[in-house]
Amino acid sequence: TVFDPVSGQITRQAPMGLARWYATATTRADGSIFVQGGDLGGQHPELWTTGGGAKMLGLDTSAVDWYYPRNFVTPNGRIFGVDVFGKMYFISPDLGSIRFVGTIPVTGRGSTAVMYQPGKVLVLGGNTNDAVTIDVTGNDPVVTTITSTSTRRDWANSTLLPDGRVLVTGGSGGHNTLDGVNNWAETWDPTTGQWSF
Repeated sequence: TVFDPVSGQITRQAPMGLARWYATATTRADGSIFVQGGDLGGQHPELWTTGGGAKMLGLDTSAVDWYYPRNFVTPNGRIFGVDVFGKMYFISPDLGSIRFVGTIPVTGRGSTAVMYQPGKVLVLGGNTNDAVTIDVTGNDPVVTTITSTSTRRDWANSTLLPDGRVLVTGGSGGHNTLDGVNNWAETWDPTTGQWSF
């Protein structure tokens, strides 16, 4: 479905090629939407365009976990992604090939990620309170471990603020439990690399 914020209308579109439970939709510079993952649809992504609907791509992404891949568009038009097991990859601008480029230590379905500057991604939470930045502006990603959050934040949210800082809210100390819930918002400042309350 497509939501028009001006009219407030929701319009049904032609169906996707595959059913996708927990997929990721990534908007590209040309306005097309790259849809990857999702249970039952994890093996092949689709590309959705206004007026053209969705079309299946020949790209095989079955080596990436299907659960909400954390995907971002890089400054040179590639898709950079990291799955819930920490596996990193690039998808070529023509969406025809995938290249695996290592792993990060921050993992878990409850991890969160945000692109805080063009080509720079913050990943945190999930199974630990670890956090890393990933610079994807070059040929290969550069991973840097940064100061951890105050507690483990499984299922937290990370939000880019207008001043360039990242706001992290919510999350608990256990997967799908209310144990060790963190009700304090933390912000991360990329200029200092520090967290604050």
